[in-house]
Amino acid sequence: MAKFLETKGTYFLLPALFLPILFIIIKNLRSYFVSRNSPKLPPGPNPWPILGNIPHIGHMPHVSLTNLAKIYGPIMSLKLGTQCMIVGSSAEAAKEILKSKDRNFSSRCIPKALPATKEELNHLSLGWADCNDNWKSLRTLCRAELFSNKALESQARLREKSITGLINFVGSKEGEEVKIAELVFATVFNILGNSMMSRDFIEFEEKNADGGMKGIIRAYVEVLAAPNLSDFYPILSKLDLQGIRRKLAVLIVKIRAVWEAIIEERRNGRNKSSTSQDFLDTLLDNGFSYNQINQLFLELFTAGTETTTSTVEWTMAELLKNPEAMKNVLHGKSIGAGSKGQKMITTSSRLIRTTLGFTVFWKAIRLKFFCTQ
Repeated sequence: MAKFLETKGTYFLLPALFLPILFIIIKNLRSYFVSRNSPKLPPGPNPWPILGNIPHIGHMPHVSLTNLAKIYGPIMSLKLGTQCMIVGSSAEAAKEILKSKDRNFSSRCIPKALPATKEELNHLSLGWADCNDNWKSLRTLCRAELFSNKALESQARLREKSITGLINFVGSKEGEEVKIAELVFATVFNILGNSMMSRDFIEFEEKNADGGMKGIIRAYVEVLAAPNLSDFYPILSKLDLQGIRRKLAVLIVKIRAVWEAIIEERRNGRNKSSTSQDFLDTLLDNGFSYNQINQLFLELFTAGTETTTSTVEWTMAELLKNPEAMKNVLHGKSIGAGSKGQKMITTSSRLIRTTLGFTVFWKAIRLKFFCTQ
């Protein structure tokens, strides 16, 4: 009986010893044949089994990648799970990738957290679509209607009115605590809302000055940027093990609820003979579907509000820590006196020509909070 148990235990022990050896043999053979038929990758740290180079990234990826670049050069390759990533970390490499070889690198790596499929995004999206005909026409339309010199000049009065309202509101709260980030967010959100739908969405006097939207959009950005196992191991994407796709879908519904009723109302009751048209009217005139408009507005609002708010917030924080710099800005003719003694913001064209005002924002963007140094 003892011999039987010993023999039976050996049967279970042999596979346990043999499987790791078999795994190593298959892995080496696969690497050998793949390396013979595949282009040579840039240098990089040796990947761990299964994890790849994820342990090399750590909690501060920008610092880790900077340190790795000192060892392996300005262009290196990393393995994140099963996915290969090429990193360019010098000005020359960035120019080559983003300018000289822009078309070759113009495809998008779509996060598995997004509820939509790649095929749907290629038809609906501006930020996630490949460089196809739909993307080109959508990009051309946005540039002409929102970002061209003519469009920016036509919207100048709206921007100045919104910024003047922000300055006057902050001035009326002298001696009280104000949440600058929420007020700036509300201002930027309303500027975009007026440009696209001729509508203010958030009032400064609300309990939350941002109407609760700032928290929702920030949560959206954080969830979308969170490390996701499905991105490293696409075979697991349908399982959504971390629940990231479910969380993002809930946040998308909350964000879209802000303008969905406006789109429906405009679609059903619009007057094509009206001379006053905004971006939403232009989209409807060009036959954009409900889903296309929703996706485009989601991308424009999330991209345009969070980044601007963060930049202004950090700029104000740095100016408050540096009274001399604040004094120089206040006396740099970036603010002029309006009628009846009210303080009015200068026009955007004058602000751009004001070297000091432009430099302040440029330096804020390059602060240590945003860069790899």
